[in-house]
Amino acid sequence: MDGGDDSAKDSKRTKLYQILDGARTSGKTIHYMYAFGDGWEHIITCSERADPTTNFVVLGGEGHGCAEDAHNKDPRGLRGAAKYAWDKDRINAILEELDTSKLPGHSTSILLVSLASESWFDQMYASVLTKFRSKATIKDVTDDASAMKCMEESHNFGTIIFININGKLVEYAKAGGILIFGFLLSSFTEPPKFEELMETYGLDWKFGDCTQEIYNINGRADLNKKYNLMPYSMKAVSLKNVRPEDRVYSGPKLAKDQSPAVFAKYGSNRGQIGWVGDVNGEEKTTTLLLAMCGI
Repeated sequence: MDGGDDSAKDSKRTKLYQILDGARTSGKTIHYMYAFGDGWEHIITCSERADPTTNFVVLGGEGHGCAEDAHNKDPRGLRGAAKYAWDKDRINAILEELDTSKLPGHSTSILLVSLASESWFDQMYASVLTKFRSKATIKDVTDDASAMKCMEESHNFGTIIFININGKLVEYAKAGGILIFGFLLSSFTEPPKFEELMETYGLDWKFGDCTQEIYNINGRADLNKKYNLMPYSMKAVSLKNVRPEDRVYSGPKLAKDQSPAVFAKYGSNRGQIGWVGDVNGEEKTTTLLLAMCGI
């Protein structure tokens, strides 16, 4: 290897991380050959670089014992026939599915705006946040200055989830962004303040009933035509004055004109505004939020 420092010139003294983290090789796939030199010491020679591929290939060769988790704690490592035990066709099918599962035009970067978050928020919604972080890049902001700075760069985020009332995000939604009101908002917001906020968006949404029951999906909602959402039990604050096609779930039994989950088109650039009224962070609410984010 023709690296700039002396250690890179002698592969016997070069650590693998020095190659992987190098300015020329970072983020690239490295094709290398190795042979046994002094004792069990590996001599690595970089022969070329290539763009990453999603193909999983079982390489030929004699193989050797692998360190730690690479061999799934099997002391025999991947010697002999063991290296061919990988179900590469299944792995390739999964990789292909993951590579094509994202909706076109949707970013997997999410801005989580929490300007007055409670100290127990992260603990209460730990499972939700863990699931989100496994599916998308999450950025949390907890102060006005950071929120405003991120809003100036709102094109970097496919979705903004609003936990509490503060600021105006009308322009973001009108420009084609996805804005979701949820988490603690339904529990800690006074109805008059919520109605005042909705007026800035030109919406007549108001707080309706707060009930614990099994909510059924609304077949007319566009979101239910794209995702296989299921009925589930939750304690939720429903909104009223919502168009039938925007009600992801049907309302409480005594108020069919309401909905605990709303996802409405907004503006002329395919923006969308969502509402999730679940007050306890039910597990299936995570699936609902992911669907709203297009994930």
